[in-house]
Amino acid sequence: MFGFVITADDRPGMVATATEAAARAGVNLRAIYGMANGTTGMLALVGDDDAKLRAALAATGLQVREVELVTIDAEDRVGSGAELARRLADRGVNLELLLQISHTGSQVEVAIGATDTAALRAALAQP
Repeated sequence: MFGFVITADDRPGMVATATEAAARAGVNLRAIYGMANGTTGMLALVGDDDAKLRAALAATGLQVREVELVTIDAEDRVGSGAELARRLADRGVNLELLLQISHTGSQVEVAIGATDTAALRAALAQP
């Protein structure tokens, strides 16, 4: 699974362009997160079909960077995110993306991207 991170000038229309491209390609978006700082906008998309989303976004001309994601299930409770972040930080994992994919009852599915996916996988395997 990949997260597709789009970086563009902060102006109206970038989110519409990216999400319309995904829709035309028949991609269901599992996660979408955006932010802007007044000059630059960033949008992270996770879809149900990486190949289709990759092709759809490439056709938009937007600047897109792919981040490999690892998914985990975590308990939905106060502090679980902080515990995960500390565990990864203490093992030297540099995070690129941290996205909620789904939420069911007391469980949350989280997708995590890091600069070193192998180190991320190793850190997640350790208690």
